[in-house]
Amino acid sequence: MPVHFIKKVALIVFSCLFFSESQAETTISLRSSVKVSHAKVTLDDIADIKSDNMHTLIRLQAIHLGNLSKSNHEVIIGRDLIRRWVLQTMRPTAEFQWGGAEQVIVSSLDTGPVHREDGVIRDDWVTLRVRSGLVVVESKVLALQTGGIGQYVRVKKTNVVGSLLAQVVGKNVVEITE
Repeated sequence: MPVHFIKKVALIVFSCLFFSESQAETTISLRSSVKVSHAKVTLDDIADIKSDNMHTLIRLQAIHLGNLSKSNHEVIIGRDLIRRWVLQTMRPTAEFQWGGAEQVIVSSLDTGPVHREDGVIRDDWVTLRVRSGLVVVESKVLALQTGGIGQYVRVKKTNVVGSLLAQVVGKNVVEITE
């Protein structure tokens, strides 16, 4: 093969990879109100984040926005402040599509500590049951929030963009009923 042909192919492949990462579609949709059962509040707690780029999605989800303490059970965060935090954390040329609420009210569930025997703990693998009539499908998912029996928590399946809201029904078991 001629060298110039190989160089052209390499340039095209490099351009496609670079273009796809820099122009990846990323949307951040803020929720109007959230209740958290933990002190450390992240962007993933207050927004639905979707991205074509997994690295970008993970970095966005982990952005630490602050802590809820016993003395401040409720905090209101405006979209402009959240946007500044995101742009400080990500590369300066990053562009995101913003949607949802103009401000987020973050409040504490104030339910006391949840123990492993009571429900699900954030970052643990749990069983997700999806019920539709008489059909029940089970799958392993990652708990994105801590919650006790009867509470709703966000869970995520690996290699899937976005999260689901499921009800805690037992020790390390959450359920969605359709």
